[in-house]
Amino acid sequence: MRSWDDRIFIPSWTSIKNQNSRSSTLGVYDISSRALETVELKKPILETIPADDGLIIIHGDIHQTSSTRTQAALLDYETWTVKSEGTLPYHAVQAEILNNELCVLDSSDRLHLVSLDGRWSERLSLAFTPSLDDSHISSFIAV
Repeated sequence: MRSWDDRIFIPSWTSIKNQNSRSSTLGVYDISSRALETVELKKPILETIPADDGLIIIHGDIHQTSSTRTQAALLDYETWTVKSEGTLPYHAVQAEILNNELCVLDSSDRLHLVSLDGRWSERLSLAFTPSLDDSHISSFIAV
């Protein structure tokens, strides 16, 4: 769940109709008007990331294996149409905006900086070594 510009974006990981399938419904709550809008997308939503140019949708399933590739899309805030989309060559676990780029942690504990210029090209990829004994990072905060 993310907030941006007086709205809260709520992806649903489970379908209301079938508990065994993933949901492609995005809830958009307008704080001022106290209205909830639902946006039906074509693919399951793993995460939403608000950005200046639009809402970034990371498509996928939290239960996917590391062999899958993640799809991402940039949506227009007003019409919910896709402005650009692409497939990332790895399985994304978590993402944040960092200096107008998408910073992605993948399932192999690598950090990727992805351009938001509409081509979804990777600018940088580096191994992230956990400081704890865990072999996998479950969360990070871009600062």
